[in-house]
Amino acid sequence: MVKGLDWGQIAFNTPKQMELDETTQIELLLSLTKPIEDLKRDVKAAGEKEGYPVRVSDYMEARLTGPGFQITATTPEQQVISSLETPVWKWDVKAIRPGMQALHLTLSAILAVGGQNRLLVVRTFDRQLEIRVSVADRVTSFVGENWQWLWAAVLVPVATAVWAWWKRRKKSKKKKHN
Repeated sequence: MVKGLDWGQIAFNTPKQMELDETTQIELLLSLTKPIEDLKRDVKAAGEKEGYPVRVSDYMEARLTGPGFQITATTPEQQVISSLETPVWKWDVKAIRPGMQALHLTLSAILAVGGQNRLLVVRTFDRQLEIRVSVADRVTSFVGENWQWLWAAVLVPVATAVWAWWKRRKKSKKKKHN
């Protein structure tokens, strides 16, 4: 079944690093006629650009999943494919877990079986994208936005403890000299 499918090209962006709670966009382009390098230049979203030849049908589905992310498709995941236009899939991706996380990008050909309303989904591309999610900016931002509360919660108790220690030390020195 896959062998009877036409060839096309895809290009997409892969951000290598994100901040926790940061949202970025993943964009996938598919063409039956454009070379991969041209498609990679057409990808507007930030990140490293990748491109691959893939098998395509007249109707395709692209999906992006990943448990460490909140993912919202901003274009239809199933689209008609023609040589007249370049279909575009876009997702807003928000990092919700720190550390190394994986996004899973799949592209599937959707085929009618025997001319009936039954569909056959054939996966034509499957790729895992590794993204490092950092919390450094989040911690810095939190401290910057809440310094007055942190001062009261951390510095005042430390200063009080130092003062109490100094008073005890002074009192014990006084007893030694008497």
